[in-house]
Amino acid sequence: MKKKKGKLKIQNIIICLNIVILLAITCFYAYRLIHFYRIENPKTTKKLNLIETITLKKNITTIEDGLYKEDDGYIFKGNKVNNYLKYSGYLFRIVSIDKDNNIKLITDESLTNLVWGIDDYKTSYVKNWLNNTSNGVFYKSLNNPDNYLVDTNFCIDTLDSNDIKCKEIQNDSVGLLSLIEYKNAGGSKSYLNKNNYWWLSNTSSEGVWFVYNDGKLNDVSSLGKEYYSYGVRPVITIKGDIDLISGEGTLEKPYVIEQESSNLLKDKNIGSYVNYSNNNWRIIEKNDSYIRLALDGVIKQNDEDYERSFSNNSNVYSINSAIGYYLNNNFYETLDHTNMVTGTIYTNRYDSTVDFDYSKIFDNKIEAKVGMMQVGDLFINDYSDYFLVSRTSTYIGTIYKVEKDNNLYADLPSNKAKIRPTIFLDLSSQVKSGNGEKENPYIIG
Repeated sequence: MKKKKGKLKIQNIIICLNIVILLAITCFYAYRLIHFYRIENPKTTKKLNLIETITLKKNITTIEDGLYKEDDGYIFKGNKVNNYLKYSGYLFRIVSIDKDNNIKLITDESLTNLVWGIDDYKTSYVKNWLNNTSNGVFYKSLNNPDNYLVDTNFCIDTLDSNDIKCKEIQNDSVGLLSLIEYKNAGGSKSYLNKNNYWWLSNTSSEGVWFVYNDGKLNDVSSLGKEYYSYGVRPVITIKGDIDLISGEGTLEKPYVIEQESSNLLKDKNIGSYVNYSNNNWRIIEKNDSYIRLALDGVIKQNDEDYERSFSNNSNVYSINSAIGYYLNNNFYETLDHTNMVTGTIYTNRYDSTVDFDYSKIFDNKIEAKVGMMQVGDLFINDYSDYFLVSRTSTYIGTIYKVEKDNNLYADLPSNKAKIRPTIFLDLSSQVKSGNGEKENPYIIG
């Protein structure tokens, strides 16, 4: 009996060992099967486009600063929001997303200073500057706008500060933010408050609405026939289904929706930074003849900001006298002339005699190697307390200066101010290195 029990015990052990071996063999080959299947069929993660990335569930909030879901879309509210986007060399903030997943953007900073206009928005100078008109500036600076932009309905109604609905709409490629949109984002407590003056798209019974330097609203836009000049922050709408190249929506890593490949300076974005002749510059204009750059800062001597008068007896820019002579001789001789060409400087007046129409400045011009910034130029607000080339009528004899808070101020040409020159580079200028950012500017070979 004991012998039989011993046999059964041995048999059970052998059966258990066989089962273990079979399981080991099965697991081994199952592992190999899965391993080689994964090699032949790698797992692919779906790459999200722009709108899918922005509207991820983790980005939506109901009580804090951030992206809010609304019945027909989304809106960013509050101050601390990650809604930065880079396009055409400009840094934008995402304002809202409509029911068709189109994304409305506003530039993070004001890009120029202009009188809004003396009538309604439809005939305003700001509208002309923003869009694809004969003297338009902003739209023409955008890269492939047909591929990225959709037209937007902009509110141009006459509103009071309590209105929450808009009746009059203007359909354009580029426009301004409305009073209602500014308030919906949080007003002075939102990311839109940049502590300077900038225009909104609406008139009031008293004037034109703008954002004051403390973020509050104001509508005192003129004093008699003198009209105030404030900052312009363009608003566009882009397609939401475009590819997202990189970025996380933060200031340090904004969403990026386009790539650069050419090593020619003429193919680089307006707004890019360039190191040329041991100075840092910023691209402010490109045309068929040259690339125009403004000094990223003001002229210095002995590490101090250099100040001088515009002229003792004239407010008209000339290469033969005063500040124009200094720039085209003394300053010019400090520069590398290899890539420099002659460009056009527009010198006509900007005042009530031309109804503050910035396009009138193009009526007078001279040719020079070195110039100065003018009314309507992009990135005019990067620095302050420097002379422009734009003037008032010769009878009054004053010259414009850029002041703090996105204001222009007409000063006597005999008074002193800082100098921010502009130069013109050849279209064939080659980029040797750099990525065009302020910290890593393009290096011209």
